[in-house]
Amino acid sequence: MRIPIKCHIYYNRYLKENMKFVPIIGVILLLLLFSSENNDINLTEDNTDDSLFEMLQIIFEDFTNSFDFSDRIQLFTTFLLIITIWTGYKYWLIKIRVIRRNTKLVDNLIFAILLLVFSVHINFNSPLGEFFDLGYFLIVLYVVLAGSWFFAKVIDSFNLERDLYCWGLRIFGIILLIFGGLISMSFTIAIASLPNESIFNNIFWIIGLCIMALGAFSEYRSIRRHGVFVYMR
Repeated sequence: MRIPIKCHIYYNRYLKENMKFVPIIGVILLLLLFSSENNDINLTEDNTDDSLFEMLQIIFEDFTNSFDFSDRIQLFTTFLLIITIWTGYKYWLIKIRVIRRNTKLVDNLIFAILLLVFSVHINFNSPLGEFFDLGYFLIVLYVVLAGSWFFAKVIDSFNLERDLYCWGLRIFGIILLIFGGLISMSFTIAIASLPNESIFNNIFWIIGLCIMALGAFSEYRSIRRHGVFVYMR
């Protein structure tokens, strides 16, 4: 009797943990159904079953055409890279104190980075490319903002008891301000001249702004002997 009870408990726990993905899957299916309306499928009372089957078939074809797994070497490289990043984080990077104290944040960052690695197999010119473009823009935006917050806490954890360290952080902050400003301005000009109106292109000038924000925070932190985020101590 113990084995079925344990299996039941494990099943309930597994179901409870994964039920949170049901709304995400539902949204994806709704987007797929919505995108199929652009394929001129007209449902009538006489051929409802046939039209429904054709609609599902078109959705499936659009979904499969949105991915490219033809290059086996590239597929193997992606798989190897994902395994390397995940195991390297779980068995090596997790030993670093700053990362260990922010495990939940870093877990989300690593998961988002793995999705970005997989993006090389996505065909953004496919019928579903607009949805993937928006989705990956949001993923990278999360990586940039969460990563900036993480590095801000890393900068805040620096020991600035000596004046030399303070001046070093000030110089580092100036470099970040200049570098971030160059990235933001150059990519803003480049995006304005591009014919492709991809949402994902806007992420580059956002990265520049975040680098400038880190530079400004470095300058502010350099005039303080103690950290801004008290809980990091």
